[in-house]
Amino acid sequence: VWGRSVENRDENLDRKIDVQTQKTDNALRAISGQLASASTQITELYNRRTHVVNPADLSISNNATTSPPSVTRTFSFPAPEGGARTALVFISADLTTTQASTQQVRAFVDMSYQGVPRAATDVPIGAGFSQPSWYSGKLNFQFYTTVANGETPDFTLRLARLGFTSTSTTVTASNITAIIQYGDQV
Repeated sequence: VWGRSVENRDENLDRKIDVQTQKTDNALRAISGQLASASTQITELYNRRTHVVNPADLSISNNATTSPPSVTRTFSFPAPEGGARTALVFISADLTTTQASTQQVRAFVDMSYQGVPRAATDVPIGAGFSQPSWYSGKLNFQFYTTVANGETPDFTLRLARLGFTSTSTTVTASNITAIIQYGDQV
């Protein structure tokens, strides 16, 4: 009787150990799946990177009152990781002129990607008319684009100066900051 009791107890303990082993194995598989999912999400977040570049200043001197000439500056960002991605591109700069503050000039600025203008603006510089202080002499714009897998995106910033008198002056874009923020895969 005593031997059977010990054998039954051993069998019950063996069954309980088997059940616990199965539960542990199932839990470990579930954790493994969750870790794989979290790893994929972390990789995707990592690939949604932001890069900042500070291109050199850009200046143009002329006395054009029509059909102004322009100068350009080309700069690059690192390629996106993990495939082609959407991208939001920002650019900002300070615009100054050597012209007297009572005369206005206009800075015409555009930014191209793959040879296609993607954003453009013109900014009054000087006191030719009443304007809010936050507008004069500041360049700020943004646009969306798509960057191909493995492509190092090159952008071109173009600056033109148009005056309203034939006095030759220089317009300078300084403190240029360009930012690209990669988003979703395409």
